[in-house]
Amino acid sequence: MQVKTNLRDFFTGYIKGRYDRMGWPQVWKLKDWPPSKAFEENLPRHAMEFLCSLPLKQYTHPDNGPLNLAVKLPKNCLKPDMGPKTYIAYGFEQEFGRGDSVTKLHCDMSDAVNVLTHISEVAIKEDNKSGIEELKKKHAKQDVKELYSSVANKEEMIKILVKSKQEAVNVESDDGALWDIFRREDIPKLESYLLKHYQEFRHFYCCPLSQVSHPIHDQTIYLTRYHIKKLKEEYGIEPWTFNQKLGDAVLIPVGCPHQVRNLKSCTKVALDFVSPENISECLRLTKQFRLLPPNHFAKEDKLEVKKMIIHAVDKSLRDLSGQEYPEPEEKKTCKGGKSKAKGGAKGGVKAAKKLPRSERSLEAEVEKKAEEEKTKGIVDKTLEDLPPSEKSWEEKSKGIVNPIDKALEDLPPTEKKFQEAEGVKRAKILKTYVRKRKRRSEEINAKTLLANLQAEKM
Repeated sequence: MQVKTNLRDFFTGYIKGRYDRMGWPQVWKLKDWPPSKAFEENLPRHAMEFLCSLPLKQYTHPDNGPLNLAVKLPKNCLKPDMGPKTYIAYGFEQEFGRGDSVTKLHCDMSDAVNVLTHISEVAIKEDNKSGIEELKKKHAKQDVKELYSSVANKEEMIKILVKSKQEAVNVESDDGALWDIFRREDIPKLESYLLKHYQEFRHFYCCPLSQVSHPIHDQTIYLTRYHIKKLKEEYGIEPWTFNQKLGDAVLIPVGCPHQVRNLKSCTKVALDFVSPENISECLRLTKQFRLLPPNHFAKEDKLEVKKMIIHAVDKSLRDLSGQEYPEPEEKKTCKGGKSKAKGGAKGGVKAAKKLPRSERSLEAEVEKKAEEEKTKGIVDKTLEDLPPSEKSWEEKSKGIVNPIDKALEDLPPTEKKFQEAEGVKRAKILKTYVRKRKRRSEEINAKTLLANLQAEKM
């Protein structure tokens, strides 16, 4: 459920707490902030302090970590959003069962580090404690009716549920969040338990879960202390459970299901990274996400781990060979097709260079002879020998303008269209035809010059 508010109201509740009309604590959460701009652009000083506090910078640093494969992507390449991101949420030591400040059970696509940067303890008001206890009993009766209807001893079940929702034990003054992290090896048993008991959980608007696509990737289940105890009794597995203190950094390996509950109002900063040791697990999770239903929110491959692997291997090979790693350049297009004209002019020079020396010298002599004839005023006889119909085409190709064409060009556009409508439309010069005629005349000139040179040598 989304609520529209301002920063003052949000942080007033962060420090003093917030309650609804029934006296039940309200929990608000600001997740994945900033949503669009980079963290260092919005909070440059905080970003610098966060980067300085990161553990194992060889893996976790987002810019200079040599063992962070996400760093290997080129600068002008489209990169996934690895953070850092801020999570600001209210929290209470007591587990209410409904409306708790929790991050539900899920798996991240990459390794992550989560740093607790600020906490604020919010005590329950004395006037509201009795009302909260009465509401908890009503909630327990409703849970037995809707979620545990098959239980024989319902009164005993109500007592168990009320007792399980007590304050967390061994909470110190600097504790901020309660973490539960499961091992990868326990995932099959964990999924089996969740598929068996998913109807005992609530999600949006405290409604019971009707179905699940994937018990972990749906992010719709939070295991309470009652369910964690029951999981150990039925399947013999339990998570690593610990309290995150102020200033602590929690490293979450990729593929490990985990959940978090805030014991106090907390501000956390999280950052994703990709370690070489866990790259195979990233690939496994990517394949698993692709098997989700088409409309599932986690189906999209946001990490693009295969692209990271390619660039990382390429960078490693270049470093071993002593070559510098070149950044891929963007395609540059010339305006007006200048690059094509430039390439066409160079084509003749390249073709001439590929000729043998004997033919190259003969070509040079022919060009030299043609220049001498031009200087002496010798006219190209091939144009005079052509018939009048072909002569006009050659004149057009050599830039000789016909007086009639020139007069037509000087006319305004309206008169030109009028003459075209009367059927006076002139045929346009076909470039291919002009090139063929020009090539033919050049071949005749070359043959005559070669014949003259051979006659002079003999």
